[in-house]
Amino acid sequence: MNEKQKSDNGNQKNKLTLYFAYGANLNLDGMAYRCPGFKPIGPALLPNYRFAFKGVADVEPALGESVYGAIYLLTPAHMQALDRFEGFPNLYIKKQAVVRVLDNINPKHFTMATIYIMRNGDRCAEPSWQYLDIILNGCRQWNLPEDYQDEIQRRAYHPHLITKKELFSLT
Repeated sequence: MNEKQKSDNGNQKNKLTLYFAYGANLNLDGMAYRCPGFKPIGPALLPNYRFAFKGVADVEPALGESVYGAIYLLTPAHMQALDRFEGFPNLYIKKQAVVRVLDNINPKHFTMATIYIMRNGDRCAEPSWQYLDIILNGCRQWNLPEDYQDEIQRRAYHPHLITKKELFSLT
């Protein structure tokens, strides 16, 4: 291995990843357990997706909808821990997506972040109440809008719920 290959390999080991969390990983206590030393960046918005329950949290492409979540800065070791937790690559796959960081300094701050999306996410199913509680606690920790938290609860108990935007798109 030449010096450039060694240097590139070392850079990959130290490469930090911006990660967008929207489900159980919103919960800061859970993230601290899975990824000690992780760096929370702030609340964020994933445009043109919608939140869905398929037993566990997922996001689906949906023009005009948005998913609230949080951005974290993670090391390769953190990403490996999340891969195990998320069942990557069997249950979830990873994808790069544009997210909007919600800060008061630069309200139009967009960046690329890694997201997990279910591999076979075509079935809707209710989550357990314990799992839902973990997500809602994370929403509260990040001060995400109450109407968004209400929407998550509605989708939990009615996973086949069609939103007003979806209803109007059918007409």
